[in-house]
Amino acid sequence: MTALGGAVGDRIAHEVPAARSAVSRPSVEAILVGATPPPVNGQSVAFQNLVDHLPERGVAVEVVDISAPIDEASTVRLWAKRLTRAMRLVSRLLTLSRSNAGVVYLTAAQSWPGFIRDSLIVAWARATRRTVVWHLHGGNYGAFYRSLGARRQRIVTAVLRRVAALIVLDERFIRELPDDVIRSRAVVVPNGIPRPDLGSGPQAKRLPDNGDTPVRILYMSNLVRSKGYLDVLDAVEILTKERGIDVRADFCGVFAWVPEEEGQWLGRDVAAAQFVEAIERKGLDGVVEWRRLTTGADKARELRDAHFLVLPTAYPNEGQPLAVIEGLAYGCVVLATDYRGIPALLDGGVAGRFVEHGDPRSIADRVEELCNDPAAYADASRRAHEHFLAHYQLDRHLDAVAEIFVKVAGRGA
Repeated sequence: MTALGGAVGDRIAHEVPAARSAVSRPSVEAILVGATPPPVNGQSVAFQNLVDHLPERGVAVEVVDISAPIDEASTVRLWAKRLTRAMRLVSRLLTLSRSNAGVVYLTAAQSWPGFIRDSLIVAWARATRRTVVWHLHGGNYGAFYRSLGARRQRIVTAVLRRVAALIVLDERFIRELPDDVIRSRAVVVPNGIPRPDLGSGPQAKRLPDNGDTPVRILYMSNLVRSKGYLDVLDAVEILTKERGIDVRADFCGVFAWVPEEEGQWLGRDVAAAQFVEAIERKGLDGVVEWRRLTTGADKARELRDAHFLVLPTAYPNEGQPLAVIEGLAYGCVVLATDYRGIPALLDGGVAGRFVEHGDPRSIADRVEELCNDPAAYADASRRAHEHFLAHYQLDRHLDAVAEIFVKVAGRGA
């Protein structure tokens, strides 16, 4: 398999141009391999968007769903479930061997067991003379690669060299790829979400100008310790009890097991009970609400009402969080860490503000600073919405992926 030619192959990093309306594209058939919700997370939502909307762009799709339960732990039972899913995957791929699809799209894993699965899919694609498009949603591939021994690193490099195009979310993730040959096939395609119906033109929120309306803080992500939800809870306590600022905070998400919490995870019910107990212990009843998973109109209302969306994440597999993009889309001032793909989302701190993971006072400080400067808050809100309109709309993302499929179609082994 050769590297991409033309605009994609001519440089180490290439960001696909802005979306074009009413573009006529050749028909392409593709097999999409990835996880659909549930569980609901950035990667599964992004994959579902491709499944739903690529056909509108001339890409006929067949789907291989590799979703798995969100709260599994590393046990014998887990490995039995993984084996069962692996056998189902093999059966599905064998069925699709007779498909006319010339492109295989694969969402990349950032663990060794996941890589083994990915490498088998790449081998199957080459054996059936199909081209592979590999999509890295997270930002941990470099750490994953460096954690491997020399032999496994050579295997990873060999497999990735067989991929025609590698989609990454941010320019900085290209450096995480193993060598120049692989990096030359990288294409930067930022995440995207549908534009909310907020009226025409850039939108700017304003802070309450009376003492009767609280400042609203929103945490909207899975409740994982490394994503910083406890930092947000502590920051709310500081703001209400030390700074005298009237705030209300909504936490929208579910508790989830992740590998780095192995040994600490006691189950979703225990984690939820501990969170509710912490709210009560801090005396934040009536100030903090845990609204669990919110979708549809409820989610839109949370984003419309929020003044700040806060995500002080250090999650190892973080890439370009959709929650941050959702905050930008609704004109929230986003407070997030200078981590992975987030700096570009916040336009270097212009379309939001940076805070520190593990430091709730940094969150409280940014909220207090902007509450004391309503004009600066309104400016940051306006810039957030402008930045979303310019870079992170779903149509732009979908057009870019479809364009890649067209470029690589017919370049199978």
